[in-house]
Amino acid sequence: MKRILIASLLLSLISLAGCIPAINSVSEVRLVSNDAVIYAPQVNGNPFGYNANVQPGELIYLDFNPGRDQYGNSTGFSSSRYSLETVTAICDLKAEADTIFNTDDGNVIVWFPCYTALLETISGLPLPLYPLPGYPWDPCREDGIASMGSQMATITATARATWIEVEFVLPEQDGSYRLDLPGQSWTSENVIKIRIDSSGAYSVEDSGGTLYEFDVPIDWFFIEGSWRIDVGPEGTC
Repeated sequence: MKRILIASLLLSLISLAGCIPAINSVSEVRLVSNDAVIYAPQVNGNPFGYNANVQPGELIYLDFNPGRDQYGNSTGFSSSRYSLETVTAICDLKAEADTIFNTDDGNVIVWFPCYTALLETISGLPLPLYPLPGYPWDPCREDGIASMGSQMATITATARATWIEVEFVLPEQDGSYRLDLPGQSWTSENVIKIRIDSSGAYSVEDSGGTLYEFDVPIDWFFIEGSWRIDVGPEGTC
């Protein structure tokens, strides 16, 4: 009796399975625009490493805008669709990361090598070594740079794309597909190529009513670069 019951249940499950849309392993989402890089930024208008080294406390502008130096080498972002997200600067002989200051140009930052700023109590913003637009200024503050020998610093930058290009790859069939986004129309092509400006869930419906779901990772919008630069000895401004 138990065997008959189990067999009946299996037959029921198999018949029900025919009503459940199968997950097609052929469908996938692919990143197409994945060739962007961050070249070394320009340092005070010069190629990265143009000088023998930078000095502790020196006013340094790091420019990540797409461009070329006087030698014709590419600098900053390889594509203008990227904008600066984060920059860190860490000196080898110093426990804390250096403070990075923003400018009116979102792709240009100010760095005082070996300097970690105190925060101004009212605004909560860091105090620069020299007056900078948008930041509080205290001429009586201490420099806060300890004496150190010659060292290297690691600069790391991340950038985010305003858009990326992806392909939604679907099974080949006689029907048609439509991406579930405003303005999208039906197509007989099984590869839908499109520019998108956000990560997350996307779905494509076929003419038979089957829904294909895709997830675009947030990582696809970001690129990163890292460089080493010499920092001179002595802790004086």
